Amino acid sequence: MTLDRCVRDMCALRLKVFKQKIKHLLFEHKVAVDELRSENTAALKLAAEQQRVADLQLRRDKASLKEHMHHQQLEHEEMVKTIKKVRKRGRLLTHLLAVGPFVALTYRSKALASLGFRLCLFVKVSHRLCGFRDIYVSFQ
Repeated sequence: MTLDRCVRDMCALRLKVFKQKIKHLLFEHKVAVDELRSENTAALKLAAEQQRVADLQLRRDKASLKEHMHHQQLEHEEMVKTIKKVRKRGRLLTHLLAVGPFVALTYRSKALASLGFRLCLFVKVSHRLCGFRDIYVSFQ
C-alpha cells in the first residue's frame, strides 16, 4: 500500500502543481485582458476626441464654404446685372447710331422750318410796320 499511497501522493502533487500553473496562467491572462481593455479604452477615447475635433472642423469649413458660396452667388448676380446693363446700353447705342442721322435730319428740317416761319413772320411784321402791305415773302 505504500506504493499505491506514494503514487497517489505523487499524482496529487502533480495535480496540485498543474492547478497552480493553470491558476497562474488564468491570472496572467486576466491581467493581459485588463491591460488590453484599458489600452483600447484609452485609444477609443482618443479616437472619439479626434473624431469630435474633425467633425467640428468640418462643420466650420462647411459654414465657411456656404458663406463663400453665398458671396460668390451675390457677386455673380451683380455681374449678370452689370452685363445686362452693358448689353442694353450697347443695343441702345447701336440703335441710336442707326437712328441718329434720321433724328438729326428730322431735327434740322424742323428747326429750319421753324426758323423759316419765324423769318417770314418777322418780314411780315416789319413790312406792316413800314407800311408795305402787298409784299409777302416766303423763305420755305
